Amino acid sequence: MKRRLFFLSWVVFVSFFILLNFFIFKFDFLGFGIRGVDGYYHINISRLVLAKGIHYNFKWIKFSTLGKVFADRSFLFHLLSAFILQAFSNLGHTSLVFEARIVTFFYQLIFLLSLAFVLRRFVPLFLIPVFLLLPFTSTYFLYYFSYLRPATFAYLFLFAGLFFLINKKYLGVFVTALVYPFAHMSFPLLLIFALLVETVRYIEKKEFFVRNIYAVVLGSSLGCFFHPDFPANILSFYLNVILMPLEMLKGGIVTNGRELNSLASRYIVFYSLFMIISLVLVLVHSFFWNRKKSFSAKVLLIIFMFFFLLSLISQRFLYQANVFCLIFLSAYFRDYLQFFNLREKSLRVRVILAAIFLFFLLSFRMNYHSVKSWLLFHQSYSRHFERVAGWLKRKVPPGTLLFHTGFSDAEFLITLAPQYYYLNISDNVYMYYWNKDIYTIYSQLQLAKFNNPAYVIKNVFATNYGYASKDFPFYYQVKRDKKHFDKLVDEPLGILFKIKDIQEPLKQSNSQN
Repeated sequence: MKRRLFFLSWVVFVSFFILLNFFIFKFDFLGFGIRGVDGYYHINISRLVLAKGIHYNFKWIKFSTLGKVFADRSFLFHLLSAFILQAFSNLGHTSLVFEARIVTFFYQLIFLLSLAFVLRRFVPLFLIPVFLLLPFTSTYFLYYFSYLRPATFAYLFLFAGLFFLINKKYLGVFVTALVYPFAHMSFPLLLIFALLVETVRYIEKKEFFVRNIYAVVLGSSLGCFFHPDFPANILSFYLNVILMPLEMLKGGIVTNGRELNSLASRYIVFYSLFMIISLVLVLVHSFFWNRKKSFSAKVLLIIFMFFFLLSLISQRFLYQANVFCLIFLSAYFRDYLQFFNLREKSLRVRVILAAIFLFFLLSFRMNYHSVKSWLLFHQSYSRHFERVAGWLKRKVPPGTLLFHTGFSDAEFLITLAPQYYYLNISDNVYMYYWNKDIYTIYSQLQLAKFNNPAYVIKNVFATNYGYASKDFPFYYQVKRDKKHFDKLVDEPLGILFKIKDIQEPLKQSNSQN
């Protein structure tokens, strides 16, 4: 009987897993273009690794540290992506979009397999499909999950590191910490995990396993040292992990991507409803069910709350908060089942599972229009930049430097129009560190602070061509100024322009008060 149930559990899990990945694959191939500006950047880097190896010149960037001191922050991610591209190159010519979607699906598959492995430690095999459905009720999880970004790949190291930390496998912790810096800039999270785990262990058991801390510090240090872009990777770490947060806290002039900004509380609830409901239900249930919780459940609760609190400051952490909320729920559910006979409480478990499934259906209905709008949004941006790149190739001489209002513009165009040079990419902090004075002028141009921006662009950045995104006030300044700008492409999302050859006195270029 047990063997039969075990076999049926595997049949249920494998069938569901195949079906889930089939729908994910179909979803990945909906619409036009690559979702998210970073997808263009990452597939471009992966193509570079495939064509030129791990050492290549990032020649397109002229006003940033990345132009001369380039470090691949996601080296292992791009290397694996290059292997995938190599495998599919045997099929003949494949488009950029097809390659990006295939690589995205590969990392989604790896993530789901690793998440299922983690859940298997806490819940029966036949219940894993139910738990795997829960994060997909969060639109924010779905958005991030659909992007080609190394954050999804980085979960492998977070899951492995956390497992080894909880079980005091310090050699496993060391190996994970050693490899993590090759994959993603978030490797300091492993040290935070170690400190949180050992703090809970000390409170729970009056024990502090210091070898875990040593293993993380030593492994991470060696990983940074042996990175192929050392010592440039240390500079990237400083700029991304130290300088940029400090500038954000100071309220300085360094602007960042929208994902680093906070969301209003109502959007956090709407985007991650299952996380909020789960937290409330666990708190209420814990009040009435006064049983000792396992060490793993306590650690996972602390880590979930860590990411949840960070998500109140920066919306990018909602992705991690949703995932670790799910893992905490599985650990909490395991603790609950240990005190009861599953057969005796089968009706209660069925009600819980039915409620989860009903919640999934209701969430699907609630989120349908949001997801549809999100798909159309990315499709419109992809089509827009495809047209801009086409106009660039027809109207602008190859090798020209293009002024652009946002670093994300270059992530699109460096992939679609590699014949040109650009100011900055990835994050504004790279341009800020390269030259604070020029970045100050650049930020004032973005905000339309100059009476005659054409004169400033021509004399500071030495170019007559540029792109203005609608996300910046400079777009409307260009749109109004017919005296100084010829609009090569004028669309609602952005303008490709050429500066007219008009001599202006220096005083007209002064910043507005």
